[in-house]
Amino acid sequence: MYNDDFQFAHMMTGNLYEYYHCYCGDYPSAMELCGSNLFKMYLFLAGDASYQMNGQIYSLRPNDILLISSDNVYCPAVSFSAPIYECIILWVNVDFFTHTSQSGTDLAACFKHALQNERSLFRPDSANLSRLLNACNSIEQEQTMDALGNKILIYSYVIEILTLLNRAYFEPECLLCPNPLFDRWPQDNEITENELINQSLLYINSHIAESLTLDTIASHFYISKNYFSHLFKRHTGCSPYQYIMKKRLNLAYDMLCQGASVSDACETCGFNDYSNFLKAFRRTFGKNPSEVKNKDTRKP
Repeated sequence: MYNDDFQFAHMMTGNLYEYYHCYCGDYPSAMELCGSNLFKMYLFLAGDASYQMNGQIYSLRPNDILLISSDNVYCPAVSFSAPIYECIILWVNVDFFTHTSQSGTDLAACFKHALQNERSLFRPDSANLSRLLNACNSIEQEQTMDALGNKILIYSYVIEILTLLNRAYFEPECLLCPNPLFDRWPQDNEITENELINQSLLYINSHIAESLTLDTIASHFYISKNYFSHLFKRHTGCSPYQYIMKKRLNLAYDMLCQGASVSDACETCGFNDYSNFLKAFRRTFGKNPSEVKNKDTRKP
């Protein structure tokens, strides 16, 4: 069985893509961070798990696929009653798609549609699933070898996976005329959400550059801060503070990539203390803000 040494709170900041096949007996629940300007495919293969994302909790079946962007805050919740937990994860930096857009095909389309229409989870049919798994197996075989051109082959298999994802996601018969014998999209009873948390996420996102504390957010919704904090973590997998920090740091990362100064990124993104901003940035992205500014460190 192919197995990667995958770190749960893994950060991807240096490559155009990264691929992992995770196979383990236990998998802790914690917020997962994947850097900025990224899309992620999460293919659940085995175990007893749900997935928390943006205030919604998805009950997962084997072979479910989640399409996630770095605008999402998410984490898997795994039950230890199952003997195994297995999934495949593919991270792709947005810059990867500039290398493939010359054909006129936007391979990020499925991720964008999933984010805009809240259709993050879908279930490919057996034919598309088989082709996806074959492409994944090809990557794993190449990753274990040091053969001529294996990096080029892996690059091509990543393109194949993204192409198959879009085909499976946008199949007309599934979006416009669903087959009653095949449930492509999860049923209402497979998604749990809370309207208060949904509203609080909107509030935080629209005030991300302002002073945000647990007290101010809870008072805005006229509830106790302890109750709000408990409810927030239950539905998002992280504390309000962790969510706010992730949003601010990703926003700062994007600003730096677009040429903003470090001080402007710090101030605009709601960091009142410059030294705390530097420490949090280094801890999250593994580099100083000055190293990100106007530099493209990503490589295939």
